Amino acid sequence: MLNFALHKSAKQSTTLTYNGFNWTADKAVDGNNNGSDPDNSKTCSATEVVFMNHTWEVDLGVDIFVTKITVYGRSDRASVQLDNVRLYLGNNSGSWKYGREVRSDPSNSTNNIKYVFRAHNAIARFISVMRKGYHLTICDVTVEGECIRRTYGSGCNETCGNCYKGDTSCSLTDGRCMEGCEAGWRGDTCKLICISGTYGWGCNETCGNFFNGNISCLPRDERCTKGCVAGWHGKICKLIKSVCKCEEGTYGFNCNETCGNCLNGNNSCSMVSGQCSDGCQTGWRGETCKSECDEGTYSFNCNETCGNCLNGNNSCSMVSGQCSDGCQTGWRGETCKSECEEGTYGFNCNETCGYCLNGNNSCSMVSGQCSDGCQTGWRGETCKSVCIRGSYGWGCNESCGNCFNGNISCLPTDGRCTEGCVAGWHGNICKLKCEEGTYGINCNETCGNCLNGNNSCSMVSGQCSDGCQTGWRGKTCKS
Repeated sequence: MLNFALHKSAKQSTTLTYNGFNWTADKAVDGNNNGSDPDNSKTCSATEVVFMNHTWEVDLGVDIFVTKITVYGRSDRASVQLDNVRLYLGNNSGSWKYGREVRSDPSNSTNNIKYVFRAHNAIARFISVMRKGYHLTICDVTVEGECIRRTYGSGCNETCGNCYKGDTSCSLTDGRCMEGCEAGWRGDTCKLICISGTYGWGCNETCGNFFNGNISCLPRDERCTKGCVAGWHGKICKLIKSVCKCEEGTYGFNCNETCGNCLNGNNSCSMVSGQCSDGCQTGWRGETCKSECDEGTYSFNCNETCGNCLNGNNSCSMVSGQCSDGCQTGWRGETCKSECEEGTYGFNCNETCGYCLNGNNSCSMVSGQCSDGCQTGWRGETCKSVCIRGSYGWGCNESCGNCFNGNISCLPTDGRCTEGCVAGWHGNICKLKCEEGTYGINCNETCGNCLNGNNSCSMVSGQCSDGCQTGWRGKTCKS
């Protein structure tokens, strides 16, 4: 099994210097696990003598499927320098802090001399060893495993080629594609493109009669990039042309172009230029009818302009001109080109005009405003609000008279008091005082025999304030 840790980059928390020798971290990945006399062999790594959490870590360079890690320590009298070690796996440096801990396998381990850890195909790049104590001495670390998908080689740093069943079917050792290559590729690892003039699976096919010669086809499917020589057609230029005429619906060099949206169907364009002689279908423009109408235009040859759509004049259907979100205020119809009918206004013309001075058909089709004002009895910009109680007339500028039920009970249009007037007043709007000699409701009573004449009584109650003429009595001097 390959040792992925061999001669890889390693580091440790501190480095011991003893007998003029630096016990550096790389000594634990040199492939020598002999720990019987490290003071002389100098093949082990070691940290300084201080009580702490000592750490050692190796960077495998790439992610691998880790199956087994073996850590070798001293086998002489100082084997205690590896007791109770802990091992961690991770994808980033510092795996003793952030990685996953792996327990040792007691059945295959020898305390303090060799520890075996089973990782069960965990994906990792960094392997860390940690020990709490005065020393951490490691004589060798081996990491066994397999390359992850899409990689191969001694360091798993090669990527699989264009294998027939995808880049996961190559050999993990040498990258060979076990099922062969995809069309257009060759070689054991399928990383070489077909040589000129060949194509297909295994590069076993020869190119056809191409415009630039039979070495100019695509290696994957032999399509001719520049067309065929005269007399041949088809994607691979191996079909003989019996008639020098494009099929219906095609035109141009090698008949490779398809007709656009011609008025009479997609098969009616010129086989030379692709021009649609009768024009384009609605929503399309240009000689070949392949360009959509510009924003704001629609219909046959894009000759129509969009109407007053809610989202702007560029938002209608390029085919029918329909405004899908409706019309701006004051407009109606599918294309929003018809003004609101008289007497209507607003969004989709759903509102009716109010009591405008010049009739209910004279308001603004956009806002509903009555530009000349309201009919008597109405107020507001749209003349839909009746005069507030106590007012009437044009602009609601008149105040009600002395109505029987109070001065807020008159009609808002002409100020008439429908229940009549309070005592002492008369007329339709109850703003006329009773004439001399009359009094009471609607001035229907005549003054009595007042001392100062029949015209001197109260217009409200008929009382004679100065008394009665001789021979008469009562407040009204009628008895």
